[in-house]
Amino acid sequence: MQLTPQRLAQLAQAIASSLAGAWVQRIYQPEASVLVFHLYGPGGERVLVADTTPGRLALGVVSGARPPNPLQPPAFCMLLRKHLEGSRLTGASAVPGDRVVLLRFRRASEPQAILALEMTGRTANVVLVVDGKVAGWLRAPGPQRALALHRPYAPPPPPPASPAARGPASGEEVPTLEAVGAWWAKRLCQDQVETRRRDLARRLEEQCRRLARRIARQEEDLQRAGEAERWRRAGELLLTFPHDVPPGATQVTLPPADRPTGEPPLTIELDPARSPAQNAAACFRRYQKARRAVAALEATLQEGRRRLEALQTLRVLVQTADDTDVLATLEAETEQLSEEPGHRRPPSAGERSRPASRARSQASRRTGDGMPVTRYRSSEGLEILVGRSAAANDHLTFHLARPEHLWLHARGLPGAHVVVRAEADQVGPVTLQEAAALAARYSAQGEAGVPVPVDYTRRRHVRKPPGAPPGFVVYDHERTVTVRPAPREGPLSAGSGAPR
Repeated sequence: MQLTPQRLAQLAQAIASSLAGAWVQRIYQPEASVLVFHLYGPGGERVLVADTTPGRLALGVVSGARPPNPLQPPAFCMLLRKHLEGSRLTGASAVPGDRVVLLRFRRASEPQAILALEMTGRTANVVLVVDGKVAGWLRAPGPQRALALHRPYAPPPPPPASPAARGPASGEEVPTLEAVGAWWAKRLCQDQVETRRRDLARRLEEQCRRLARRIARQEEDLQRAGEAERWRRAGELLLTFPHDVPPGATQVTLPPADRPTGEPPLTIELDPARSPAQNAAACFRRYQKARRAVAALEATLQEGRRRLEALQTLRVLVQTADDTDVLATLEAETEQLSEEPGHRRPPSAGERSRPASRARSQASRRTGDGMPVTRYRSSEGLEILVGRSAAANDHLTFHLARPEHLWLHARGLPGAHVVVRAEADQVGPVTLQEAAALAARYSAQGEAGVPVPVDYTRRRHVRKPPGAPPGFVVYDHERTVTVRPAPREGPLSAGSGAPR
């Protein structure tokens, strides 16, 4: 939303007419560039928000869900509380021709305080003026700005006149405080989701890289441990040809026991202080140790590969996450799959804003069981369910779906489980194509815009290996269809209600 000088003047006039005389009950700063004022007047409590974030400039009144109050207020917020809490908002005005709004406050027997909201884009700032002199600011001014503490305040120079700055066109609706507040709340939620999604995707990317490097090292170790058979052959040859081993030798080359096999001779390192039988026993011990190492490495490799696939699936699901509840679930699942389960990173601002219990309760209201499962309706009227997290994939496949329901997944790609809640024989070609398109959308190739092969089979052919991480399954009896991913905005839209 573009806040021109004329629009800011109209918003300032609306503040002066509807909020003048209100008491300042509380001030807090949920983000670096966001200030929230709880005002109480004849019309009850109103929440005024001033946001100086470039690209999200706003000055409006919000209702419903309100921004969170951080536990530790920043220094500027504490300064505002010192001078403004308990005072009255006596008026508001805009600097003519400029994108600056002046909010005036007064407390009994104290000098007037002015909060200058400079909505000037990249150089936006908030300045507190007490008794005509600058008392503090939200951001330190640049060298080009003549602004100093304990000096008289002067607004920034007005921008050059432009057609966009002449105000709304004739007939265009002038935004109200409530309309600006509603736009800001929606934009803030989108920005928070995008920030959390980007941070979580970066974290998953790093975990995948570390785990892939570990798997590569373990594969090299397994290859070296695969030489166990060589130690078995060495022990057998030493027992077969003990007289060919010279006393005190450090190594010996012996032919294969069964010469017609064509195997090359084997050179064996020896302990000169031991007899051929003792050296053979040492070779057999190394053989047994290598066999145990191979078994342990194979088990570790299998677990690591499954975990890597689970992390890659989470990374895809994060890319398609579009609300805070789904992200909260994915963050918890990422923590469970973390390489250091005991390590807990500090929560981000978005995570601190809502406790996990609240996120779980809202998710429960959406799905009825706390799992983020999105419901669609096909053109033929059949219900299609899509898991939005690893645990939701498991819940959808093994609890919500029945054995004869149709189950789909992008072939060979991390992604969501998709279920058509109808017997496979009753699913028509249109529903099959639409469900496959959803499976393609919620896969690693969902944003590529290229055809994606999608496997489909009855749910009873899908199994979860013992000890596998959430979302990991194997399946058979599948058939494959190649489709383009479904667009985010199209005939298939998410439904409401809880799948049961």
